[in-house]
Amino acid sequence: MEGLKSALEAHMDQMADLVQKLSSELRSGIKPSIDNFFGFFHAIDWKEPWIMGLTGFHLLLLIVTIVSRKHINFQMSLFLLACKFL
Repeated sequence: MEGLKSALEAHMDQMADLVQKLSSELRSGIKPSIDNFFGFFHAIDWKEPWIMGLTGFHLLLLIVTIVSRKHINFQMSLFLLACKFL
């Protein structure tokens, strides 16, 4: 029974080390991606009229889609219209 307990503890220690290493590798690998995303986000001038119009259009399309969720024919028409113009 002692041998089983010590083997189980050794296995748990090994698994804890593996999880710790994986966690640190994921954190170090994601950090540059997050920094690049924030750099890209801050580089865009969000006050430009066409970006504001595009954002507004997509928000309006999302609201219309949610409101009309029970009207299948309208949803199909909206989808085809969006495919044609987008």
